[in-house]
Amino acid sequence: MDALHGYRTVRFQDDRTSEQTEHVLVERPLQVLLNGTPFTVLMHTPGWERELVLGLLLNEGLIQASQLPDIEFNTGANSLDRIAINLPGLNPKDVANKRALLSATSCGICGTRELEIPSGEALESAVISAEVLPSLHAQMRAHQPLFDQTGGSHAAALFDAGGNLLVLAEDAGRHNATDKAIGRLLDRGVLSKAHYLALSGRVSYELISKAFRARIPVVASVSAPTSMAVDFALEWGIALLAFCREGRFTRFA
Repeated sequence: MDALHGYRTVRFQDDRTSEQTEHVLVERPLQVLLNGTPFTVLMHTPGWERELVLGLLLNEGLIQASQLPDIEFNTGANSLDRIAINLPGLNPKDVANKRALLSATSCGICGTRELEIPSGEALESAVISAEVLPSLHAQMRAHQPLFDQTGGSHAAALFDAGGNLLVLAEDAGRHNATDKAIGRLLDRGVLSKAHYLALSGRVSYELISKAFRARIPVVASVSAPTSMAVDFALEWGIALLAFCREGRFTRFA
């Protein structure tokens, strides 16, 4: 399934009109089944479905880095794809009430019946390199083909402590892009190398939660954080940097 779809459009500019093809980011539903039982429906941009679900399950506390499940993805009819996950020993009834509604691309915790706050030891103070930090978003911006063609995608990129790009993912949703990036490294068994999580958009609570679950000590975004993101970054020991652009940044935690 392609991530882009072309539409014939008419552009109006300076009292002139012109017909052209505009590429638009695809938004498509993905039904997630746990041990044969419906768990949630994710609105996502096609691609990296396995990684998307691995990142989601890690953040939900349903899997560990050392315990990856069997996953089967099927492109379905009627615009609904399905991905089936087999988690041995998991009773679907135990998670039946965790998510009951459609999870929109703009919301990482929509559909959850309760807000479950992750627990665990806070991360140790992270080293932030003044030389490395300015290059993170420049590298991220150079690897966003979907944004280049549509202007409509978010990006999440993971870097090691030396500022080397490990993975970059794009999606219509900020949280989906983050899940895809985390899931890709999780699938490769190298998630522990991730030191910086660079984001292209606003930092809200669920993104800090994902960084904490993945044990990523630094979150750096070109945009602003929310109050809940700052509060939990402080509690969980995550260095939260915002407005990382034009040679400046603001440290909130």
